[in-house]
Amino acid sequence: MAKAKLVAYGVLGLKPWEFDELSVMDFNEMVDGYNQKAMADKWVMAYWTANIMNVSIKHPVSPSELMRPFTKNTGVSRAKDAEAFFAEFAAQREEAEREKG
Repeated sequence: MAKAKLVAYGVLGLKPWEFDELSVMDFNEMVDGYNQKAMADKWVMAYWTANIMNVSIKHPVSPSELMRPFTKNTGVSRAKDAEAFFAEFAAQREEAEREKG
């Protein structure tokens, strides 16, 4: 229970009365959502880091290579995660271009 409170009050930013009103399933879903967002943020960082690194190195680095320490998935699952990230990134870019022009 102490670890759950640390996560609730720290990472999720819940107030004590909000935490008390949550069911275990709701809390787990909030933690899963946070973990998915954190992983998406890491993929964004890996994407931009790879782009910056590839300007000045001889052998290009992919975002997947940079994400290897953070992913314990199989190669197939990692490829699906990367594919989903790039699809979402492309959709966001297209939406921004539509709004812009």
